[in-house]
Amino acid sequence: GDAGDVGGDPGVRLRVQDVGVIAPYRAQVLRLRQLLRGRGLGAVRVGTVDDYQGQEERVMFISTVVSRPPRGRATGTSPESPAVAAVHLGFLACPRRFNVAISRAKALNVIVGHPVALCHWPHWAALMQHCVARGAYLGGGAEYLPRVTGGGGG
Repeated sequence: GDAGDVGGDPGVRLRVQDVGVIAPYRAQVLRLRQLLRGRGLGAVRVGTVDDYQGQEERVMFISTVVSRPPRGRATGTSPESPAVAAVHLGFLACPRRFNVAISRAKALNVIVGHPVALCHWPHWAALMQHCVARGAYLGGGAEYLPRVTGGGGG
């Protein structure tokens, strides 16, 4: 196929420019852009949630990968405190920004992250439960997610 096509199914035409990536931090955005360009994938749009406000792509990769906030960023609080987490993990912790992130894909969302860490927030836990219930969850860690309950017994 075309040099810009990705995937192997000849019936599905997905171009590199149809793919986007959301990352939590500007430094991650810059690093991902650099890595993608180095592999000839510079047409993949990479940005933060704020960069994607009002924008959509056919396929979105959402990175939820973060490291622990550095010490000393918030005076008088430990890096594990809820106040620090809210400041440093706003994209993950804020339901409104979560909604922006997961609604940018026209056809497919691929979320990369640690399921146990994401279950800390009810909106992420609900999304993962939804994916598991529909067979759309791939990867390890599903056994640690809260069990999905619903009608029909089973």
